[in-house]
Order: sequence, then structure tokens, then C-alpha cells
Amino acid sequence: MKKLIIFLTIILLLTVTVFRINSVELMKSITISELSQKTNEVTEVPGKEIKEQNFQVRIVILNFDDHRIGHHKVTVKGKNFKVYSGKKVQKKSEMNQLVLRPDSPAFNECSNVRIESQDGVYLEGNPRGKIKYYGILYCYREENHIVVVNQVDLETYVAAVVGSEIGGNAPMEALKAQAICSRTYICNEKAEPYKKYQAQADDSTDYQVYNYQPPTKQCFKAAKETKNMILTYGGKPIKAYYFSTSCGYTTNGRIWGREKQPYLKGVQVASKYESLHQEKFEQIIRKKGKGYEKKCPYFRWNCYLSAVQIEQGVRKLMGVDIGHLERIEIHERGEGGVALQMTVYGDLRQVVVNNQMQIRKILVSPYMILKLQDGTEKSGLILLPSAFISVDTIYNRRVVSGVKIYGGGYGHGSGMSQNGAIEMAKKGKTYQEILEKFYHKVRIQKRTAL
Repeated sequence: MKKLIIFLTIILLLTVTVFRINSVELMKSITISELSQKTNEVTEVPGKEIKEQNFQVRIVILNFDDHRIGHHKVTVKGKNFKVYSGKKVQKKSEMNQLVLRPDSPAFNECSNVRIESQDGVYLEGNPRGKIKYYGILYCYREENHIVVVNQVDLETYVAAVVGSEIGGNAPMEALKAQAICSRTYICNEKAEPYKKYQAQADDSTDYQVYNYQPPTKQCFKAAKETKNMILTYGGKPIKAYYFSTSCGYTTNGRIWGREKQPYLKGVQVASKYESLHQEKFEQIIRKKGKGYEKKCPYFRWNCYLSAVQIEQGVRKLMGVDIGHLERIEIHERGEGGVALQMTVYGDLRQVVVNNQMQIRKILVSPYMILKLQDGTEKSGLILLPSAFISVDTIYNRRVVSGVKIYGGGYGHGSGMSQNGAIEMAKKGKTYQEILEKFYHKVRIQKRTAL
């Protein structure tokens, strides 16, 4: 009888073990498509327990005038905030205003001042208005300037990025998609230049735009309802690149260099997929086109650049005098049609321009007029909207007078198109479906550490 009981017990334990293994494998295999059917369900980071933690991030607040790290004077305003100089409270009574300079008495005992407020504080001189900074402000004294760092709860940071990057009035599903991208981005960022201040990023477009616009209630809701959710590939956070507007197609991760990023692939931003043959791109980019964003102003645009403007652009960026412009040729395109290599020919010499960013810097002038598809015009540009372009050489009496550029989209074109996400959300797509569109075979997982 005892042998029978032992045998049955062993069988039961083996059954439970196999069931648990299968359950774990099933959890690991959940994709975004399946998640879209279970809105509140996310996968765990393998081997770690989900814990609803309140992570903190540290962001450098750049000077409002020249967008450099140093502030010559910092004026903080708010209601009843506390100021700590060293380990002691600077003043017993809570303050409403504080002015700091590198030689201020507050720095006599230490090299940094800490400002805390439950209601948030403002920084005077912000051209964008009275925008609150929550959490803690650290003011570090350097030799002749002050560095301001905002330590803030991750979800508050995400809400402020969402409002500044995609806009607080976007549909909720697009806001959630942006929240997950923004959270993934900052969780993957180290910001070596700011290592001294233990900061992950600054508040500019070099990282993510933070607190340029006050976040709306919808932004906070999007952050809350996706709390701690990030995008992963192979169990690791991805580099969740995103940009403003596509031309109907996105490109892969090749534009970022040799590092393989299999989750970044070129896709057609449309409800129905049509393969893009490279030889057809020249025709496609000159037409109105199809896709979710077909009514967005930057979906199609064109401009004219004089030969002199291009010659000056090459000289300024590359330090090369090509003489008089003879022609421009695009030799290589990436997925989606983005220009990756271009040669500028002059009567003195020729130069090869590699990567989409360099191409966008050369083919631009602050004096050129960019014509958008909705009839509006832009000038004063320092960067061509995108490298999804086709170029025609314009002649005047057999001499090159300039070039006509036909283009589409706004931004680098890799990862999620923000206007694409907005338009998809308007069509009823969930944030899971939006993310699945732009990132290949990624998973949504709960972050357990920053």
C-alpha cells in the first residue's frame, strides 16, 4: 500500500512540474497580438517577479536661452517649497522664491542645493510659460554656472514626455503607445555626458523632449494605465526610436550603424500592405501616396535649392570646395526608400555623403522655402525634414542652377511614426496593435529595475 501511495505521489509531482514548465513557456510566448485581446495582461521579465515600484529618473534641465548645460542664474518659484543646503534646511520657514548664483551663500557649505515641493515649482525665464517641475530639483555649483537636475518619478516623467512629444490631445491609444516607447527609451539610456550628475538624459531633442508642454490629464492617465510597461526583444529593453511623420513607409535600424536591431524593420504605414520596389520609390514620393498619414502636412513636401546654397552646404559641413555644382546622384537607398548614400559632383571635385543625417544637413538652407502638401510654407530650416527624397537637377542655359527635391515624412523614419500612431488610433487600433506595427516581434513586459 505504501509503495502505491509513493508511486502516485511521484506521478502527481511530475504532472505538476510538467504543467508549470508548459505554463512558463506559454507565458514567454505571448506576443503583442495576443496582448491586444487581453488589454491588461503583460508578460514578466524572465526570472523576475513583477513589482509595482515607483522608479526615479534624473533629467538635466538645459539653459532656456542657448540650450547648454549651464545656468548663470536660477530663480525658483512656487508655494511653500523647502530648500536644503547640505544636510540642513536653509530656512526654517517654507519658501516661495529662491534666487541662486554660483557665488550664492547657499553654496558656502556644499556644492549643491536641494529643492523639494509637493506641489511642484517653476523656473523663471522659461519661454514656454509656467510649467511645473515635480519631484526634487538639484542645483549643482560649477566654477561659473549652475547645473539643474530634476529627480522625478518615472511615470511623472513619462507623462511629461508624452505631452511634449506627441501632444496631450492625441487619442488615448496613441498616448499609451507613446508612453511605452518613452519609458522604454529612458530605461535604456545612460547619457555618459551627465554621468557626474547621475542623470539618464537631458530635456532636449537629443534624448526625449521633457516638459516643453504641460502634460494633460490624458497624459497622466496613459502613463498610469501602462505603468512600468516597456518593449523588449530577447528579454532586453529595445531602443524604442520614434519620429514625427512617415512618408507611408519606415526604414530599418541600418540608419543607426552596424549594430543589429532586428526589431526595427521597414514597414508600410497603411492598413493594406503593398511591397515597395526600390525602382518605384522615385515615382511614389512625387505623388500624393497612400497610408494612414496621407492627410498630414509633412506626408509630402518639396523644395528648391540653388547651386550656390548646396555648394555652401558642402563647404560648411565637409570643408570641401567642389567648385560649381554639376549634379547630385543618390547611389544607395535603405528599406522604405530612405537615401543612405549620395554623391555631389562639382567641376573641381566630388564628395560622397554617407548616412541620412549628413544628407539632410547638406540639402538644406535657412533661406529655402519648403512647400507642404496642405499648401503651407516653411523657412528657416537647419535640417531637411527627412531623407526619403528624390532629386531633380535644374538647368538654366545648360548650366546647373539648382535642384528640386521631392520628399515625404518628418524625422529619421525608423521605429514608430507618431502621426501614424495617432491616425491608427483614430481608426480604432489599440496601443498593442500600434506597437506591433512599428516594432518587429517585440513583447510588452513589466520593468522590475531601472
